Amino acid sequence: MIKDFFLYPSELREFAPQMPTDGRIDDFESHYRPQYQKLVSLIGQETYDQLKTAYNTEGFDVTTKNGIAVVFLRAALANLSAIPYFIFEASQRNNTENKLYRYQENKQVETYLENAWAELNFLLNHLESNTADFADYAATDQFKLRQSLFIKNSKEFKRFYGAVDSSYFFNNVVFIIEEVQNDEIKPRVKAFPEITDSNMKFLIGKAIAYETLARACQQLDYTELPSGIRADIQKDTDTRTAKGMTTETDLKNSSAAFFRNKAASYLLKIEEANNAPRNSGTYILPQSTVTENDKFYMP
Repeated sequence: MIKDFFLYPSELREFAPQMPTDGRIDDFESHYRPQYQKLVSLIGQETYDQLKTAYNTEGFDVTTKNGIAVVFLRAALANLSAIPYFIFEASQRNNTENKLYRYQENKQVETYLENAWAELNFLLNHLESNTADFADYAATDQFKLRQSLFIKNSKEFKRFYGAVDSSYFFNNVVFIIEEVQNDEIKPRVKAFPEITDSNMKFLIGKAIAYETLARACQQLDYTELPSGIRADIQKDTDTRTAKGMTTETDLKNSSAAFFRNKAASYLLKIEEANNAPRNSGTYILPQSTVTENDKFYMP
């Protein structure tokens, strides 16, 4: 499977400089396979096969639409595959003069991760900008699902939470956004897709973005979280776990609680905005007329 896009270890090294050039490419198959599955879940098997065929066809040209996509795909797969290799290779590395400190290990993994995210963002943006050339990608269930979402792409998500601007992250949380809409927004605003009021649209977008981030912290792997959140978690993990105070899971839950509190504040504002028209009239106290025929007795 790794031979779909790489024939020699040196080709991996083109995109991930620390990868070794000795050995056989098959030695990296176990590191490649999970990354292949992750990629297929994003772009679909048909699009993967389309790019594989283009790459293995004589006269392959990196300047074509397929060629540009292949470059992004290979770079992403190489960096993603380098992460598990680098982690598993630590025991051998620590028995040599190449031993690294913990912060150096973390920095190297984070570099691979940042590179992979960048390439995946380039790939997805390229596919989305050229749906006529990548019709199979536009036909995937995930891409179709996005048309029913209140927040339809990464640029819109960035509007409601400016610290995250990633097509890769957005595609990973599409199913969470759908859940949030059904669980939190629809019961409060039944016709929310047709909302035209700018203030209400802003409140709904904010609530969806923050609740999505809260659920992502609890449901996604650490490597699938945005860099800002990863950095905060990694920083706290390095300082606290050394003292036996907390774990990475605890910190993910802490981040989730922060985002959920923010979401709750916007959900409350949505409810207040919904109730405002009902309370816009003048409230009149009930009145009764007392006559001489009314009897009132004091004990």
